[in-house]
Parts: sequence; C-alpha cells; structure tokens
Amino acid sequence: MNQPKALQYIFDLQRIGIKFGLNNTERILHALGDPHLNLNVIHIAGTNGKGSTSAMVTAILKAAGYKTGLYTSPHLIRLSERIQIDGRPISEDELIKGAEKIQDVIQGLVFNDSHPTYFEALTCMAFSLFSKQDVDFAVMEVGMGGRLDATNVCIPKITVITSISFDHQEYLGNTLREIAQEKAGIIKKGCPVVCGALQEEALDEIKKTCESKGSPLYIVNDLYDFKEIYPESDQLMNTSKIQNGTQTNLRFTKGNENHLSCHSGKGRNPGFSNEILIPQVSINRKGQHYITITPRLPGRFQIRNTLLALETIERLREYGISIPDKAIKDGLSQTVWPGRIQVIFQNPFLILDGAHNPAAAQNLAESIQSQYRYKDLILMLGILKDKDIAGICKAIVPLADKIVLSSPKIERSASVEKLYEIIMTHRLAEGKKILTISYVPDAIETARALANPEDLILITGSTYTVGEAMSHLGVKPFPDGT
Repeated sequence: MNQPKALQYIFDLQRIGIKFGLNNTERILHALGDPHLNLNVIHIAGTNGKGSTSAMVTAILKAAGYKTGLYTSPHLIRLSERIQIDGRPISEDELIKGAEKIQDVIQGLVFNDSHPTYFEALTCMAFSLFSKQDVDFAVMEVGMGGRLDATNVCIPKITVITSISFDHQEYLGNTLREIAQEKAGIIKKGCPVVCGALQEEALDEIKKTCESKGSPLYIVNDLYDFKEIYPESDQLMNTSKIQNGTQTNLRFTKGNENHLSCHSGKGRNPGFSNEILIPQVSINRKGQHYITITPRLPGRFQIRNTLLALETIERLREYGISIPDKAIKDGLSQTVWPGRIQVIFQNPFLILDGAHNPAAAQNLAESIQSQYRYKDLILMLGILKDKDIAGICKAIVPLADKIVLSSPKIERSASVEKLYEIIMTHRLAEGKKILTISYVPDAIETARALANPEDLILITGSTYTVGEAMSHLGVKPFPDGT
C-alpha cells in the first residue's frame, strides 16, 4: 500500500540523518504560532528509563483526570506510537493531517544552512497536535542528549533526568561528564529538576548546572527507599493471563520479605515450571511510608523509574496541581510501555526487550535472573552496528544456553557475522550452540523451535529487532490493539 504523500515526505527526511540544533525547530514552530509555549511540559531526558518514566507520569496524570500528551521515540511498528493523547497513539487521520501541516510549513520556509530532519519535523508535529488538542500536560521525552535536542525548545514545569551512562558517544562525548553536560542542557532557570541515581562525575555536572540556573534539585536516592516483598516459593502463582503481550490479572500472595539475591541460579528453576516473581514494593519518602504498589512494568530497574515518576508528581503537587493518592496507584497499575521486558507467550516464555546499550542490557539481565524461573534460556540477539556491541553482549550473552544471532532490516544493523565475531573474540559463549540467521522472522521461528515448554526465549538488542518481532508475531504494542 502506498504511503500518503505527506507521510512519505516525513519519512524521506530520514535521509538527512541526525543533526543537532534548535534553530530549525524554533523556526517551524514560530510559523505554526509557537504552540510549544502554550503547553505545560514535563521534559524527560536520560540514557535509559526516560520512556518508562514518561509513560508512568502520563498514566498518573490521566488517572487524575487530566488530558495528557506523550511524545516518545523511536516507535516499534507504527509512527503514530510516538505521539499519544491520553495513552493512545493518535489516529492515522490525525497523523496524516499533522504531516501535511508540517510539510506545508517546511516547504514555505528557506533553510540555507541545514534542512529540517525527521526528528525535528516529528517534534514540531507533536507540539502542534498537543496544542490543538488542548492537553493539560505534555510529557516530552528527549530524543538524544538534551542541550541541542529538538524537544529543548520548550519551557517545562518540571525537568527529569533519569540516568546517565554510555550511549551515542559519537554525538554526546566519551566521558560521563561530557554526556552529563549535554543532558544538563535541558535544565532551565528556576525549573525544578528531578534526578535519578547517577555516578559521581555525572551528578556533579547536574548539581553545577542546577546551582548556576537557580533550579532546585531533587535526587530520588536521597528522598526514597523501598523494600520488595516476594511471595513464598511454595505459594508462588503463575501469571493467570497474558493477553496481546500484556500481563494482566497477576495474582500474588504475601510471604516473607526477601531480597533479589535469594533467587539464585541465573533464573534457573530446578522444578522446571515457568514462574514469574513479581514483588509488592513498599516505598518510603523521607523516612515515612508513601505507597505500596504491585508494579505493572516488570524489572527491578522499573522501581527506580517509578521513584522518578513519583517525585515528578510531588513537584507538580507543589504547584498546587491536584493529584490524589488513588490516581498514583491507579496510574501505575495501568501504565503500558511496550517492548520492555514484555511477555508475549508462556510455556515457553517469549519475552521482548529493546535493551540497546550495556547499562540497559545489564538491567535486563538482572531482571531476568531475579524475576523469572525457567530451565534454559534461548537468546535471539539483533544489534545496530553503531552500538557498543561488546558491552551489550557481555551483559546478556552469558545468561544464554543457546543463541540465535540476527539482523533487523535497517541500514545501521550489525551483520550476524560481526556479532558472532565479537562473541567469540570475548569468549562469551564457549561450548554453547550459536546459530546465525539474518532474517528476523526466521531467527524467531528457529529460537522457538529450539525451546521446550519450560524454557525462556529472550529477543533483545534493539528496539528495531523488537519491532520486527512484534510484526512477525502479530503483537500490537498496546492492549487495545493499536
């Protein structure tokens, strides 16, 4: 089916590649009437966790009765996933009309130095649509870095920096301090900043920028502590239902307080029955009990993202914005963020996760080890060639019993030969079966053929790999089929 002309125009902008700077975005938005200046923006940056945190904040605000806009990237299957109103991707008709509007504006302007990029066009479309829809809050996820990212034209009510680790070094710098300086570029004068756990040199840069801008800084590690309460092993119950790749109706029985380290053996279950261990989480703020939740999004790292979302809500409350405690619980229980430790099937487990840098891969490995019980792990891996392939592989490959290497359909994709070479050079899979199958659908079916009912299949390495897997498996990113 042919793409509508305006959408094709937007897609064709990808050939320009990545270019930093705010001038193009500001000019387009000015021609549109500066819609970004009429919005209550929550601006969220970070190497990892910014998408999940954005989704949680949006869900809480929606549960509190506010109309919300959410802008994220990249998409998994459909472009409309990037621009959401009240937790739903915009319609195809809205997307086309938005693209037509942006195309008309861009073609009516003269750009002598640099033509607008794909991301700049989409960012302007999001601001315009959110203003037209008269959203109460617009949650804007930074695309890359922060200082020169197209989203940084906004004047936010709250700024959030979730984490800082190594990714996109060719654009952001080769040290944590340099990367932190880029991300700190979203901090505006006097605007409250909520910050996750950072290494010292990165945190120093955030503190320095906040001090110079007169922006109050709220570090979640200084404000919150939590404990995880796991069910007793003999009371553990499997997920009662998995629909459309979304875990629903999870049942829990309270047991003794435990720590993740008590679940040993790399997720191996000597009983060979598939189980998911999802704890209740009791959260304290400033030493006082704040809330107890059962996380909707699996993975221990999501607890850290939850704390960021909670403190963002606290900052909004300081503005006098009404957000009841019930809305916090309801929002967190309703949060959907596809492609992040997303269970598609059971018996065997088939899990999708878009981890695409070493820190994300390490978080994924920790979560698989601690919260899933299975016999063998079959890893299907597809990574882009401009990523830290060795770092990703070191984090996740040692968990696997069998490995299938693949290559998503994107020019930046690493070849299966390159993945194999790196794994062998670093001696990450000695004595293990490794298959190389470039075509993602064939690689998935091979991984499924290798698995027994009590095993776990993990598909990871890139959001592009996950998107292709979803398309092949017929899984829609959102529970309502959008």
